[in-house]
Amino acid sequence: MKTNKVGSLIREKRLAKGMTQKELANKMNLSDKAISKWECGLGNPDVSLLLELSSILEIDSKDLLAGYEKRQAKNEKDGEIMQKESQKELKEKYKNRVRTGGVYCIKCKDTNDLWIRGTKDIHSSKNRFAFSVSMNSCPELCMADQWKLSGPGAFTFEILEEIEKEDTQTEGEFEEDINSLVEYWNEKIKIPEKQEDLEQKTDIKRFLDSSGKITQLPQKQSFRVAALLYLSEKFENNRDYTEKEVNEICEEWHTFGDYFLLRRELVDNGLLFRESNGSRYWRPAKE
Repeated sequence: MKTNKVGSLIREKRLAKGMTQKELANKMNLSDKAISKWECGLGNPDVSLLLELSSILEIDSKDLLAGYEKRQAKNEKDGEIMQKESQKELKEKYKNRVRTGGVYCIKCKDTNDLWIRGTKDIHSSKNRFAFSVSMNSCPELCMADQWKLSGPGAFTFEILEEIEKEDTQTEGEFEEDINSLVEYWNEKIKIPEKQEDLEQKTDIKRFLDSSGKITQLPQKQSFRVAALLYLSEKFENNRDYTEKEVNEICEEWHTFGDYFLLRRELVDNGLLFRESNGSRYWRPAKE
């Protein structure tokens, strides 16, 4: 094995004095294995031992220190190279990882309310939900009222369908596939409505003014969804909207001055779909 400068110097001076590794080790109250490691280049003497070692072998301590610093610099450089290579490998693995998106739902077992969502990383979404439950932090504003009433333990996360991103797909194409699945599952999972819920939904007139504009967004979920359904009907099917156009329609049909809240609620409740960058909005198709 090729020895380093420090180890070569120690071995040369030890042999010149006719000392064995064990004899040198005894003089320094060390094991002969420590001396062997130095001379084989497997390690360097601790800095605190350099003066004693240079005195025994009659070496200029500066020569030992210079070799020690050179070895340390090489180790640091090698470490930096390995770290860079490791980081590069990790980035490459992350870049080439299999992306699994899909559709999931969050359900409140107390009310059977469902929130169906799409995501490009379904397992990360599941982990975020678990973290929200552990911290008692509601994951979405539209669930906040029921979260406060029922508590985090009443909510469950269920994966409805998974889809892997193909190597040839762009991010936009992958997102379109996920949006199509969300539409499918919104149609497939339709909770039968109780008669009392239907009656409540027909009573949203108290949340409208004389011109049919929404005067407030109800706190109770059933009324809230009914009001949002009413607003979603102001959007045409088979038409794309810009964010500005969505804001204008929301602004036109309410009086409490928060079109941003209405737009977000429409999206969160699956009544409007949007591109991830907000460049396009559309109303889900109905069969």
